Amino acid sequence: MKEIDKTKDNIKVNQLDDSQRKKLFQQFVDAGGQVQTARQARRNLMIDRNKQKEHQKKLDAHYSRQKAPAKTKKSANTSEAALQVNMSGRSEDIPFEKFRIRMKLRFQGITRFSTLFFKTRFLNNMNLKYKPALMELQNAYLSLFKQNPRRGNQIILRLDKISPIYYELLVKIGDIYDPIDLRELSDNIANFPDIPRQLPELKSLFNSIFRKLYIIKNYENTIYNAFDKAIEICHNVTEDKQYPGLNKRNIRNALYTVFYVLYPRLHTLFCQYNLTLFDDPDIRIDDLLEIIPAERPGNRVRYDLSRIQQDQDEDFPEVTRQDEEPSEESISPMVSDGLKIMHKLDFSILRKKYDKSAAYEILGDNDKVLLAYLLYLEFDHEYAMIFTTNKIKYNMEYLGSNMVDYRRNMQELYNSMRKPQQAFSIYHEAFINYSRLKNQKPLTNDHYINYSKQVDELIKKKDIAGSGARMVIKSFMEKTASELDTLVSDMNDRQMYINNPQDLIELNPEIEGEKKLHGLKIYEAIQTVRNFAAAFAYRLGPDGDLYGKLEYMEKESADKKSESSPRSASARAAKTNQSILDELDDIL
Repeated sequence: MKEIDKTKDNIKVNQLDDSQRKKLFQQFVDAGGQVQTARQARRNLMIDRNKQKEHQKKLDAHYSRQKAPAKTKKSANTSEAALQVNMSGRSEDIPFEKFRIRMKLRFQGITRFSTLFFKTRFLNNMNLKYKPALMELQNAYLSLFKQNPRRGNQIILRLDKISPIYYELLVKIGDIYDPIDLRELSDNIANFPDIPRQLPELKSLFNSIFRKLYIIKNYENTIYNAFDKAIEICHNVTEDKQYPGLNKRNIRNALYTVFYVLYPRLHTLFCQYNLTLFDDPDIRIDDLLEIIPAERPGNRVRYDLSRIQQDQDEDFPEVTRQDEEPSEESISPMVSDGLKIMHKLDFSILRKKYDKSAAYEILGDNDKVLLAYLLYLEFDHEYAMIFTTNKIKYNMEYLGSNMVDYRRNMQELYNSMRKPQQAFSIYHEAFINYSRLKNQKPLTNDHYINYSKQVDELIKKKDIAGSGARMVIKSFMEKTASELDTLVSDMNDRQMYINNPQDLIELNPEIEGEKKLHGLKIYEAIQTVRNFAAAFAYRLGPDGDLYGKLEYMEKESADKKSESSPRSASARAAKTNQSILDELDDIL
C-alpha cells in the first residue's frame, strides 16, 4: 500500500472536492480504466495457456522477420533493433555451445565431463597412435627429398610438371612433427603416468599442431596423390633400384589417422580453449591463429629452371665431375660472406670458451654435432641479442585483417632457441649411454650376442639423435636467415618495418659484455647476423661439411675447411688443371 499512498500524495487526492474527484474518475474510465473487485483481480492472475501460445507465436513471427535478410533498405533504428536481437540470441546460445563442447570432449575420449584434466587414454593414444602417424609422414617426406638431394630435386622437377602444389603440400605435411615438443610429452607420460595433466598445460602444443593441420585440411586427398606420384617418380629416376622402402598403405593409414582421428579432437580442444564452438572451416579460426594468405597452399611457383641442368646431369655420368664444381661455386653472396665470418673461428678456442667445465669431454674433436653446437653457442652469445635489443624501432604493418609485427617475430625466434639446446642434450645423453656400454666387455658368447644387439641399438639411437640435433639447428638458422633477409630487403627498398636502420648499436661492456655487433649500424648488424645464419644453414645442408656422418673421416676436416674458405675456388681450379702425369710424378 505504500505505492498507492505515494500516488495519492502526488496527485493530492485529499485536497480534491467531490466534483473534482468525479471528473478525475470519469477521465480514468474514458481512457479505458475499469473498476475491479478483489475477485476479478484474482481471476486475472490465473494462467491462460491458449493466450500464452498465441502471444508466443506473435513474438516468434516478429523476431523471425527481424532476423531475415531485408529486401529493401531499412532505417538505422530497425538495424539496431535487429542487432540487439541477434546479440541476445548469441548470449543465450553460449551456455548451450559450452555444453556441446563438453559432450564432444567426453564422447571423443579427451576429457571427462568436467573438462579439467586429460584422460590417460587420450594421452597414451597421442603417444602410441597419433605421434607414429606424424612420424610416418615426416619420414616419407625425408626419404623422398632429403635422403638423396639429387634424386629429390628430380622428383620435385617432375612433380612440378604435374602441379606445383604437390611439393608444397608435402613440405607442410612433413613439417608437422616436432620431435622436441612431442618428446617432452612422451617423457612426462612415461615418467609420471599417474599424475593427471590439465588442459591449459598442453595448450601451446596442441594449438601448434592444429594450426599446421588446419591450413592443409582441405587438401588431404591431394596430399595422398602427391605421395603416390612422388613414390612412382622415385622408382623411375633411381637407376640402382636402391630407393627408399615406402609403403603406400602405411602412408594412407597415417593420413587417415591424422585427418580423421587426430584433427577432430584437436578442433574440439581448440573450441574448448576459446570457449566457442567453431565451424570447420571458420574465418574466426583464421583470425585467432593469425593465418595470413601467404601461408595457404597455392602460392608456390614451379621449380627453378636454373637447376634443371644440375638435375639432368645424373643422366650423363661422364660430365658429372665437370659440372659439380660450378654448382659448388654458385653460392649466394650472403652465404659467402657468412663463410668468411665463420672461417675466422677456431674450434679449439670455441671449445675452451663454451665448455669450460669439460662437460662434453667425452665427445671428440672430429664430432660434427659438437662442432655445430659450439657454432650455435657462438651465435647465441654474439648475435642473438639482435632478437631482443630495444635499440631497433620496429613499425607494424596491417595487411587486411592481419598485422605484421617483426618485433614479435624476433621474440618468437628467440624463444625457439631452447630447442637446439634440448636436441643436443639428447644426443649427448645417447652418446654417454653408448660409450658406457661399449666399455663393458661381454664375458661369454651368449653375453656377446646380447651385447652386440644392445650396442647396435644404442648406435642407432645415437645416430638418430645426432641427425635430429643438426636438423633442429639447421631449421632454426634457415628461419632466422629468412626473417632477417626480409628485413634487409625492406631496408634497401621501402623501409617499412624498421624506423632507424642507420642508428648505431652501442652496448655497455660492463653490463652486456663485449659483443661483435657493438659499434655497427642496425642495418649492418642485421645483415651480419643474416649472413652468419645463412652460412651456418649451408654448412648443415647437403653441400656443407657438417652434413652426413656424425664424425669427420681422416683428413676430411681439413678438406672441408678449405672448401668453406674464400680461396677454395682457386684451389679447386688449380687441382682440375693438373694433368695425370703431374699426379703420377707426385706419387713417385
